[in-house]
Amino acid sequence: MRLFTSRTHSSQSPHSTTQPSIARLFLTTLALLPEIQAITFQPVPPPNVDLSSLGRIALAGNWDSISLYNYVGQTEGTSNTNGSQSILGRYPSGAFANLKSTDASILAMCPWVRKNGTLGGVIVGGNFTDLGGQSIQGMALYNPMNDTVTPLPGLTGQVEALYCDNDNQVVYVGGSFSGGNSTNAIAWNIGEWANLPFLGFNGPVSAITKLPNGHIVFGGAFSGTGLQVAPTTPNAQAVNLDAANVSATSSATTPSNNPRNIICTSPSDNTSADNEWLLADNTQGQWQAEFPFVFRPSKLRLWNSQTPDYGTRTFSFVTENNNAILAMTYNNAQGQLESCSAFCPLAQNASYQDFYFVNQIPIDSFSLHLVEWYGRGGGLSGIELFQNDIYSYAIEAFNEPTCQVSATVASTVTTTGEWTVHSSMASGSEYVVGNFAAGERPEDLSIVFFPDIKQSGNYSVTIDTPGCLLDNTCATRGLVNITGQMGSGQGTPTTPVSVELWQTNNYDKYDQIYYGYVDVTQTSFRPSITLSPAAGQNRPLTVVGQRVRFQLISSVSGLNGLYEFDPSASNNTNYAASGVDQTGVQLSGGAAINDIAVVGSTTYIAGGFGADQYSNIFSMNNNGNASSLPGGGLNGAVESLYVNDTLMYAVGSFTNMRNGTLAGLNNIAAYNFTNNAWQAIGAGVNGPVDTAMPVAVNTTTGMTLQCVAFSGSFSQIEAYGTYQAAPVNGIALWVPAMNNWLNHLNVATISLGGLLSSYTNVTGVGLLYAGAVNSQALGISGAAALGAEGKLALEQLPIQIQPSTQGPSSANSKRAVARENVDGVVAGTFYEQNGLNITILAGHFEATATNGSQVANLAFVNSTFANNTYNNTVTGMESARLPADAVVLALDTSGTTLVAGGADTSGVVLYDLKTATLNAVQPPALTGGNSSWSVNAIAARPSASDVYVGGSFTTAGRLPCPALCSWSIPEEQWVLPALNPALSTDSTITALTWANSTRLIIAGNMTFGLQKTNYTTLASFDLTTNTTTSIANAGNAAQVPGQVSAFTATDATYTSFYAAGTSNTNNSIFLSYYSAANRNWTGIPGLAPQSVVYGLQTLSTMTKHNFTSPVIAQNQVLLASGALVLPNYGNVSAALFDGQSWTPFLLSAVGLSNPGSLRRTIVQNPSGFWNPSSNSANGGRGNLAKGFVVLISLAIALALIFLMVVAGILLERWRRRQEGYRVAPSMMPQTEKGKGVISEKRVSRAPQLPPFEKEARGTFSGGILGR
Repeated sequence: MRLFTSRTHSSQSPHSTTQPSIARLFLTTLALLPEIQAITFQPVPPPNVDLSSLGRIALAGNWDSISLYNYVGQTEGTSNTNGSQSILGRYPSGAFANLKSTDASILAMCPWVRKNGTLGGVIVGGNFTDLGGQSIQGMALYNPMNDTVTPLPGLTGQVEALYCDNDNQVVYVGGSFSGGNSTNAIAWNIGEWANLPFLGFNGPVSAITKLPNGHIVFGGAFSGTGLQVAPTTPNAQAVNLDAANVSATSSATTPSNNPRNIICTSPSDNTSADNEWLLADNTQGQWQAEFPFVFRPSKLRLWNSQTPDYGTRTFSFVTENNNAILAMTYNNAQGQLESCSAFCPLAQNASYQDFYFVNQIPIDSFSLHLVEWYGRGGGLSGIELFQNDIYSYAIEAFNEPTCQVSATVASTVTTTGEWTVHSSMASGSEYVVGNFAAGERPEDLSIVFFPDIKQSGNYSVTIDTPGCLLDNTCATRGLVNITGQMGSGQGTPTTPVSVELWQTNNYDKYDQIYYGYVDVTQTSFRPSITLSPAAGQNRPLTVVGQRVRFQLISSVSGLNGLYEFDPSASNNTNYAASGVDQTGVQLSGGAAINDIAVVGSTTYIAGGFGADQYSNIFSMNNNGNASSLPGGGLNGAVESLYVNDTLMYAVGSFTNMRNGTLAGLNNIAAYNFTNNAWQAIGAGVNGPVDTAMPVAVNTTTGMTLQCVAFSGSFSQIEAYGTYQAAPVNGIALWVPAMNNWLNHLNVATISLGGLLSSYTNVTGVGLLYAGAVNSQALGISGAAALGAEGKLALEQLPIQIQPSTQGPSSANSKRAVARENVDGVVAGTFYEQNGLNITILAGHFEATATNGSQVANLAFVNSTFANNTYNNTVTGMESARLPADAVVLALDTSGTTLVAGGADTSGVVLYDLKTATLNAVQPPALTGGNSSWSVNAIAARPSASDVYVGGSFTTAGRLPCPALCSWSIPEEQWVLPALNPALSTDSTITALTWANSTRLIIAGNMTFGLQKTNYTTLASFDLTTNTTTSIANAGNAAQVPGQVSAFTATDATYTSFYAAGTSNTNNSIFLSYYSAANRNWTGIPGLAPQSVVYGLQTLSTMTKHNFTSPVIAQNQVLLASGALVLPNYGNVSAALFDGQSWTPFLLSAVGLSNPGSLRRTIVQNPSGFWNPSSNSANGGRGNLAKGFVVLISLAIALALIFLMVVAGILLERWRRRQEGYRVAPSMMPQTEKGKGVISEKRVSRAPQLPPFEKEARGTFSGGILGR
């Protein structure tokens, strides 16, 4: 890919030039466009939520970039990995916005400015076939004012370079394409295409710019001007008529009535009636052929009927596409050239007669109209068609027929693997489709094309790819590897073909895969092209193959990658008179010029070439005199140049200057105009760089940093000085003012990763970019603060979360609550007791502690306040108890003890927050469970010292304790909760929440009793009665179709709530509202089936909704978090539901192509959910509804009665003591503490299992944590 930036801007020549005299080709339908203004983005209304009572808020999940949903059309913006790109703008936050998307690459842009100074639009070029949902080949005009695209039809192929010469209202276009009578270079004369006088080049053009003298310089990989020419042996490629569907009208009733009789015959066969086709006597008729491919016939060969008294006197050749009669020429009996159309004469003899088409147009069907005849009727005994185009088809039946051409040289194809034929539809030919399945090697699915090359010479080789919309395979198309051999090695040197191509184009396209010398086809050698899937892609992969074309190129040689064009001159073929042309000749043969930059009176030329002193880059003055740069240039190819003030950045594939005296130039080098010296940019990056361009970056402190963005195939910034290597995703940002990489500055900025292929500076609009990027407002991983004061805003927490180097944990395969591996931050809390202020984050991640040590999976941010400043210290837990490959899924605190658990964590870990050490006694390990154990939920009992642990396990130490167990902190032992009925061993618990100090809400996949006859997904456990009660209909698959993974109450009464999970029948998401009034569940629509919900929470609104909903109160919204998909929108990490519709709330992404997810919303004051501020729609803080007052009064009365009952019980127990009764021991001896052995009393006196009771009870948050 090439960048044509400082050359494709709206820079104007200081000299006036004369408009060149160029031939008009055809007018486009382009209308005059209105004046362009700056791009604007429509902001969305701020979310109607009141978060002021919640205190500090943190978001936890799996992402490395995150944004609030602030603008219409804003998306998670994950970068495409299928080769497609977009025109990019910038949101006010600085994040990149997709303006218009393509199905392939955008390689060049430049602004077209009218004579009156107004902007007409932005010219966009590339190898796309679709731009903004329109079928567009390679070039279009983009209007940034109204976000519209106007096609500029006329080119077929790839546009790589643009220069908008606005002084003369001409756009120069270069690349690898054909248009009009030109190849690889043409002009767009503001509304019409125009051939340049030299008709293009015999190789691709990669760079175009304007010199100070007004001349246009083209750079590329060409050796001369020129275009396609006819071969020395014309009309030599046979068209396979046998592949056609042949029919006829008015055929005779004799054995000679089969129209296929005349295909693939020889003169010796024509004496047989089976090798003739005759018309009925004295009747006109037609011989018709319909082909499954398109071709351009150049010659028709006919044999007249040899049946006595039959023969065709005149005929016409008619195309079925448009019913047009094609004009032809032929030699008469005297050898003179004549022309014909409607009445072409056919001699009555035994030899064939050739007819040559005046216009060679593409057709896929034709008919021969037999108009007049000899004797009794017309007829034919043979037909052949020829063309000049050299094709090899993926379908063997379309290649040259071996009845006409020797099998040793005829075009042919071989395949491996299974391929099926697909109809051509709108494509130019039927093609084959293969399925690259898992476990297959690329060589197991391949196509080898063999052309019939009659003449050695320079060829342009292209490969056709049918659009994926034709066969509905866009989702499974990918990358293919193209290889080939063009020469036998005995004559002129050739270069092996090796290129990778995307097949994700929406519409038909072709790509040039080779330009150069090709040897003639011989018995001992055949040129070949092999197509196979590229390795390292997701499976299954759809691969398509259609045809390969070889186009003979002839040129006026004498160039070597550079050409100077004077628009005012009538003759530009005197190469010796041009210093630019002669400078190119001085370079090594086959030079490839990739970029050209004009700086003042000096022109800098870069690419891939060698010379004694001009290695891959050099300078040239106004007279065309070349000069070497320090060190003789660079030791590898230069792809692109970017000039910024006193520096010119050169990027490509190199490591040093040519003389090897300046280390650290790893793919990036800066040339300083002030001291004429090269300098390193840090130590560069670890892979090739394609482009460099300016990017302004906003920080969370309000500062804007002017950066240089480098984009390419690299994954890290190289270490240098005291700085370690830093990972990046294809884009690295250098801050010239800081002389450092942005990654090393420890500032929170936008995220930017992927590929930037081009940019242009548009007056009145600003910078527009092209590429495929993932960009969000904040580039941080795993955790972020949500500022709720005033306008919502994301902020960085005082810790830098990094992905675990141990790779994603497979813990979620052990808990059926998600469909992805666990990575990032999963749980957390704000701990603000006992004089401590600690933010606790847990999951599967890494971070660097303040002392420089590595922290894994559990991190503490300790905040202290001194001298009016908060000081934050990051610490972790010792790795012996928490290995690096573990994942912490749940945590809670009781007193100063942190209780954390997950998978591969030895069960549950106890940590003293006051002393910052592990507790001396740790719980015995949890074991068993469904396939493998895990801890999914932890809930410390309010106003008590026991902590309940839920998950997938069957034992705690030696204690049978299926799915739910309690750890007593003072007794230091596991205790089996006295659930009645008890959980069975195949149960799994996903979430726990205390409704109050004696009632625990349990979610999961639960069966009860020894017979496992009772099933539910939500239940409550009452410690005062030791009874387990199912929430009404939570076990009814018709209402709750699967395991509940997240739930929340609608309010503090815990009578109604929301629950989400995954259906057991189709593995799709369900989200339902439970109403205590009717004890039934109501499904909430709006989430796509593939969504995953990790958390739910009701939030108070600032203002009431102006409508009522049966599933949500007028003063509430429902926040759903996870990895959600909203139909007609896309991926979001959190969304708000107001009772009628869903609105995106939070967007995030992982890497370049994966959507992120929000696991938890952590709040400082969880009670604020039920006690909103006076600003909310609920009214004032602490004001209760009359219904609540009545409920509270009733509760107080019941409490007084309860106290009286308790007093009576205590009095009775005292009486029994006096009479000699003793209480059975309820604690283990001291030596048994921590060994998981329950007391005999708890084992032997377990109550009998009563019938399973059901009640309608609510639950607190399954998605928001806090203490």
